[in-house]
Amino acid sequence: MAQTHSFIYAVLKPWVRLGARLFFRKIKFDGIENLRLDRPIILVANHQNAMLDPLMVCLASQRQLHWLTRADIFKKPSVHKLLRKINMLPVYRERDRVADLSNKNQETFEECFARLKEHAIICIFPEGTHRGKKQLVPLKKGTARMVLGAVDAGIEHLCIVPVGLDYENYYAYRKNLLVKCGNPIEVNIPANQSNFDRARSQSELTTHIRDAISNVMINIEREEVYDEIMYLRPLCDSISGSKNISKQFDFFKSISEKLQSDISSHAFLKKEVKEYHSVMHQLKLREELYRDSFSWMSLFIVVIGLPCAMVSGLVFYPIYALTERFVAVVVKDPLFKNSIRLCFWTFLTPVWLLILFAIAYFSLCSSLMAVVVIMSVLVCGLISLKWKDSMELFLMQLKCNNYTSRKNAKFTAWKTNRESIIRFIHQLK
Repeated sequence: MAQTHSFIYAVLKPWVRLGARLFFRKIKFDGIENLRLDRPIILVANHQNAMLDPLMVCLASQRQLHWLTRADIFKKPSVHKLLRKINMLPVYRERDRVADLSNKNQETFEECFARLKEHAIICIFPEGTHRGKKQLVPLKKGTARMVLGAVDAGIEHLCIVPVGLDYENYYAYRKNLLVKCGNPIEVNIPANQSNFDRARSQSELTTHIRDAISNVMINIEREEVYDEIMYLRPLCDSISGSKNISKQFDFFKSISEKLQSDISSHAFLKKEVKEYHSVMHQLKLREELYRDSFSWMSLFIVVIGLPCAMVSGLVFYPIYALTERFVAVVVKDPLFKNSIRLCFWTFLTPVWLLILFAIAYFSLCSSLMAVVVIMSVLVCGLISLKWKDSMELFLMQLKCNNYTSRKNAKFTAWKTNRESIIRFIHQLK
């Protein structure tokens, strides 16, 4: 019988969920009801942020997911065994230089078909690579081949569910993330039909999948104005009229699509928007933290939460230092840094807390007092997350007030330019 459930997967998932909730400021899952269908599903997603992508998609589904993964990470027998135990299957590429490439991949596909017959969810990144851009690269045809193979294998009621991942920032933590599941694509291809143009069907299906993924992600295809459109993202979020990241996503997606199609707007983007971003960078401002008026609540939280922040910083600094040292020395691809941070912080923190519990227990000779110490540390840690956000906001407000009081010409020009861009965006709505 095909593997449809992993005990290790089930044990690890709650820890990863908890770690992700703390790692991101906000994380939202939209359309997840499309992954609850009791039928065989092939999930296709955009791939932008290394190992974080499959982890976050797994959190969106109540059911366990089965991932097709590049084969080079399966080389060591011990790793191969572990990865298979957590529902991962190898896909071989030409660069892997495997003599029987087709046969190896066919074996993986056959295993996928067996799991699909048990109503599993098979997951693929059709782009075949990850990159830190909100841009969908041409899809590989392997996904379409798998769909057609599943039809040939007699799998009925098969559907494809597109998933879009939208990160506020690929390289920083305590940012927002939206995981958006689109409507299912019904696979209505008759099996074993005569005069079947397989190549044409693969091409059409690949195009259909690409369009479906593009609908649930920010896809800026105009390379010549990519940066300028992305400069507008924080500003669009602030003027969208909502703090809901789903609505902010919809607003920016609409604006970005209009800007791409309206060639006449590109001159404004290259001049006004580029200048707005350049001056903002020079003044070391952050649009997402800019406020027209001073927030006394941020000052209140900074003052009240300072003791907790100091305790939390002291207690958790060893984990932070170890993680950042590893990331700086070992991790070469910048897009893997947040993946490593999430994994280290999620799984090292409980070990570190157990060590602290043991120290507290032997120092105080009381298990109750040791529990109180650890609970106090945890509360301080949670408060410090909010404190960090408020501290960043407070420092930005001080900087803006300083520019205003000194009548900084660049800051005044930046605000004027900002208002002009806001009017421009409102005209596009």
